[in-house]
Amino acid sequence: MKVSVTMLKNLEAVPESVRSTIKDYFSKFINIFPDKIDSIYLYGSVITEDFRPEQSDVNSMVLFDSFESKEIGALRSVVRGGLKKRIIAPLCLSVETFRRSADVFPLEFIEIKDKHLCLYGDCDHVNELDIPREHLRAKIEEQIKGKLIRLRQVYMEHQGLDRELADVLVEAQRQLFPVFRNLLRFLGMDSPPVSKDEILSKLESRTQFALLPCRQVWEHMTGRASIKSRTLAVYNDYIDVLLKLAQVIDRMEA
Repeated sequence: MKVSVTMLKNLEAVPESVRSTIKDYFSKFINIFPDKIDSIYLYGSVITEDFRPEQSDVNSMVLFDSFESKEIGALRSVVRGGLKKRIIAPLCLSVETFRRSADVFPLEFIEIKDKHLCLYGDCDHVNELDIPREHLRAKIEEQIKGKLIRLRQVYMEHQGLDRELADVLVEAQRQLFPVFRNLLRFLGMDSPPVSKDEILSKLESRTQFALLPCRQVWEHMTGRASIKSRTLAVYNDYIDVLLKLAQVIDRMEA
């Protein structure tokens, strides 16, 4: 059965630069599994002002009535084609697995819940998902303290070029933006901003200390400024900021 692209909805909210690509991509998914796909979602930067067509990946999730490993093979050619256009392989889960995994992936799922667009399906299961608050706090603590420990290890092991440390900071900052954003929930913000510049500004305001190295790394990521000439100094300052944030979390727990 061929599916009409009119079965997809909310396409007007997708950036025009990738709208046609996304429409074709998910129409193929529905054509392959016309009777098993429950709903389809976009999430992340593709529906925020931070989206940059030449740099940003498109993240998505497909929920099935049931999903088994034998069905993965049927999607491989579509997924490989999408990778060439910066569409990352979707999260493919059954509806039941999604509902039962909020305690395991609280940070990941609350980010999807806050920044998502339902493209297909009668029921938006993402909106209905309940995220356990204590599981979210524990995940935030794990991420910040884990990054702090790892950055210290990398610094001690480092024997190469400073630009390698810059790459480490970029990856750390990319992974920590959702953590910073959701830390704001525990600092009194019910609806934290999705703009990364705003996230840093609000976190500075709530913690009452500067996040300059985080800003410097973000500006380096966006091409607004470079940290190459001062990588070591930024790296050390970044570790100090993570230590302060870890102390904030410890005080919350106490």
